[in-house]
Amino acid sequence: TGTLFGADSARLGELDLTTGAFTEIGRFGSGYGAAGNLFFGDVDGLALDPFSGKLYASVRRPGNPDLLILVDPDTGKAVADAFGAGVDYVLVETITVDGVELNDIDDIAIDTYDGQLYAIMNYDGMKSRLVLLDKPDGSATDITDLAIANVQG
Repeated sequence: TGTLFGADSARLGELDLTTGAFTEIGRFGSGYGAAGNLFFGDVDGLALDPFSGKLYASVRRPGNPDLLILVDPDTGKAVADAFGAGVDYVLVETITVDGVELNDIDDIAIDTYDGQLYAIMNYDGMKSRLVLLDKPDGSATDITDLAIANVQG
């Protein structure tokens, strides 16, 4: 469609393809899930699933597992009941590498060949890993180490 979405903390916007200007569409808001009612205030990654048309977002929560939400691209608001009745987000499973728990999703991408959701996971800018995320439940499968300590996007 020629639309490029971007996240600015708690806001979804459209980026102008010529100037790069950010035009707000709406705010992600908050939602309910396994950790209770949470505000979606720090979205770090966005990925549009070309097969379903769903817009996924990862929500950063320092010191806690990050979240996976679905976003309505028309309103910018997190989709209610996206993961079941009364479940607006899922917790992204953390992985442990060399005794360090990685819980920071810095970006997400969907493979246009098979629709799988990939993420870059790290801890305080260390030990960046490529992981596969399960869209329905947020479980993570470690794939490989990335040679750069703090991969972003």
